[in-house]
Amino acid sequence: MLMAPYSWHLEVPVWDTPCFCVGQEAREYSRMQVITHLGTLESYKAAYKDIIRAHCPTQPPDPEGDVFRAGWYSYIEDYGRAERQAFFSHPKKNTPNPECHICQGTGFRKSIKNPQAKWDTYKISQVLPVADILSRGDLFLHLIRPQGIVSAQGWRDLGTISPLTKAPVLQKGWHDLLVRVLRPHASETAAIVACEI
Repeated sequence: MLMAPYSWHLEVPVWDTPCFCVGQEAREYSRMQVITHLGTLESYKAAYKDIIRAHCPTQPPDPEGDVFRAGWYSYIEDYGRAERQAFFSHPKKNTPNPECHICQGTGFRKSIKNPQAKWDTYKISQVLPVADILSRGDLFLHLIRPQGIVSAQGWRDLGTISPLTKAPVLQKGWHDLLVRVLRPHASETAAIVACEI
């Protein structure tokens, strides 16, 4: 099974992984900067819902559907970008908490969890011929906003999830990489999988 090597439940020999406290001060600073200059995430959500109601008064899109989510992800991009810029410009973005009770200020904790883990649980949302995915074009790919693609060649990251907005942050060139991996498999099927970790 292609997904198996990337399970969070696989246990491995003890290894050192960055502690949760690393960059904690920078994360708190970046959140406060965004709230100060752009408002709370809740205020952004309320404004987005107002826009949706104004443009679709009789039949608003399903809040759990792809169209609603894609619009929300685009709307929230500047919010997430501002948070990331504030974080990465902070001098303590890589600094551990010297009073952390987990790592005692070293910045590393012991773990037996799979360092390649990409999922804790997952749900198959669609199974489609690869040719259909490719033929649907850019809009379809932007609607699903994949964070990774797994094939016989292994897992390739296409992006991450913003810890603040919970929206996908796709890396530069993700679309070309995805199409390049899919194209040789045009006669096969692919599953679109929602992963949680």
